[in-house]
Amino acid sequence: ITTPSLASNGDAIDFSAKSAQIAEVSYANDVAPILEQRCVTCHQEGGIAPFAMSSHQMVQGWSPMIRETLITKRMPPGQIDVEYSNQFHGVNHITVEETQKLVHWIDSGAKNDSATDPLTEIDISPVKWGHGEPDMIVNIPPQTIPATGTVEYRNLVLPLDLPEDKWVKAVEFVAGDTTVLHHIIAWAKAPENGRGGGNAFGLLNQGIGLGAYAPGNSINTYPDGAGFPLPQGSGLILQLHYTSSGKETVDASEIGIHFWDEEPERPILGGSAADLDISIAPFEADHEMVASKKFRKDSYLTMVGPHMHYRGEDANFKLVYPDGSEEEILNVPNYQFNWQKTYDFKEPKFLPAGTEMVFRATFDNSEMNPYNPDPSAEISWGEQTWQEMMFGFFRYVEADEGE
Repeated sequence: ITTPSLASNGDAIDFSAKSAQIAEVSYANDVAPILEQRCVTCHQEGGIAPFAMSSHQMVQGWSPMIRETLITKRMPPGQIDVEYSNQFHGVNHITVEETQKLVHWIDSGAKNDSATDPLTEIDISPVKWGHGEPDMIVNIPPQTIPATGTVEYRNLVLPLDLPEDKWVKAVEFVAGDTTVLHHIIAWAKAPENGRGGGNAFGLLNQGIGLGAYAPGNSINTYPDGAGFPLPQGSGLILQLHYTSSGKETVDASEIGIHFWDEEPERPILGGSAADLDISIAPFEADHEMVASKKFRKDSYLTMVGPHMHYRGEDANFKLVYPDGSEEEILNVPNYQFNWQKTYDFKEPKFLPAGTEMVFRATFDNSEMNPYNPDPSAEISWGEQTWQEMMFGFFRYVEADEGE
């Protein structure tokens, strides 16, 4: 059997630059420092990652998976477009050059040709409270989660027994069992009437309240000079969402609350740009939805964050100013349901009255979505993860007159 061949009209591709770069990559001088800066915070003994990058041997053993997650941008989690990464606190990021070094090193055998192993010398241990020891710790009553079946949302009301009015400056969540806990949202319960959030109305009009936990998002901070009021006698309304894991378990999560010593200048406010009218056809890819919210007063935007479920594909936020000009402020090109992050601005963004915030999200209900539980299903709004949501959460403070 003869195989036909065609002569190439172009020049041979020169891979000498790649070969030279591979030869120059050193585990001790290049790879280990990148892993320490970008990965070890989670990949440590007792950390939230599935394995610890505690030595060259561990990294070499996991190197095929590390390569795959770097190329598909699953790691570091919750990546956003690089042009926005410096605008927010705590953004997970890795440069193209760093990714190339790691992938080239893995492709060449993931070897350590030096006599030292810098990863074994890192002295790090998990910290329970990442924002420091809280002023108040709220123990959520233990929740028994069945091995199988649908677990409906659980709404709890917890008293705080505050002796006086307080102003919250940060809220942190410590998950009891991360294998079943999908999210916690904490709203304030007014002392006189018990009203608060706890449902779709609360999400639309109050956003995530005092704060929320979801994988990858446990610490909720407010900008300097802003806080959330908790009057004497108030409490918390908690929305708890669990998914069964095949094994019965008990979740005992905790909430840490940090207070201002004195009343801050202004209260923190929240809301969402959302659409509850979701209708995605079976096998439909790239289903786009848009929702918006208009700011009636001069304000400072302090946080944004997209929320979708398994079919969420990408999302972005843009501002349409009263003069008609537009500005994109966040783009999440690879939305990951397993890492639902919110993004706090380093410098709150001024919004003149009449500014409209537009939240756009795309959903993939096709069989090409590896996380899709059932491409043949017609999808509507719902609380369970196999249904869908479309929330563009935000926090803001109103500006003083003349600012």
